[in-house]
Amino acid sequence: MDSLLSPAERKRQRVKAIANEAIMNTPASLAERRRLRLKAMAAELNVSDRKFREFLPMGMPFTQVGGILWFEPDEVHAWLDKFHRRGRPPGIKRTRGIKIAKKTE
Repeated sequence: MDSLLSPAERKRQRVKAIANEAIMNTPASLAERRRLRLKAMAAELNVSDRKFREFLPMGMPFTQVGGILWFEPDEVHAWLDKFHRRGRPPGIKRTRGIKIAKKTE
């Protein structure tokens, strides 16, 4: 049965087996953590795959098993929180290009 599979499909199965073995050999506290692939993690953050890939060279935490990137949402959210900046406080907005009516007596 294994010989009927294409080389790409056999490689895919080997990668899945390696990933499953790595997950199963972790302590119970680690095995309970949820791991997501790139597209699922990007969907959870509500950003495009392309934008999400831009975060990788910036040091986003991930685990690579056999060429597949796995993300733990708690770690990713903690990493993103380090970059959280407060925006400008609400106040008078710029009025460039907006004509303000003059007061008449």
